[in-house]
Amino acid sequence: GRSVTKDWMPLSQIDPDMARAAIAAEDSKFCAHRGFDVDAIAAAALRNASGGKIIRGGSTISQQTAKNAFLWQGGGYLRKGLEAWFTVLIEAIWGKRRIME
Repeated sequence: GRSVTKDWMPLSQIDPDMARAAIAAEDSKFCAHRGFDVDAIAAAALRNASGGKIIRGGSTISQQTAKNAFLWQGGGYLRKGLEAWFTVLIEAIWGKRRIME
C-alpha cells in the first residue's frame, strides 16, 4: 500500500555485491549476451505454451531496463515488440554498466 521511491545513483556508489546479486538472481548471462538470452526465452515460451502457472519469465536485465525506462507495465505483443527494439538500442548505446545503473 505504499509507493516506491526510486533514486538513480551511479554504479560506483552501489556496493558491487548488489550488482552481482541482481545479475545472479535475474540474468546470469547478463555479461555475455547482447540483450537477449535466447535459451531463457525459449524455456519460458515452452513453459507458457504448456499452460499452468508462470514461474519465471525469459526477460533479461536489459529487457527489463528497456521496459522500465521507456514503456508501460503489462503484457501484450506491441509492448514486447517495442521492448525488443529499445533493448537493441540501449545495448548499443548505453552498454552494460549504464544498464545496471
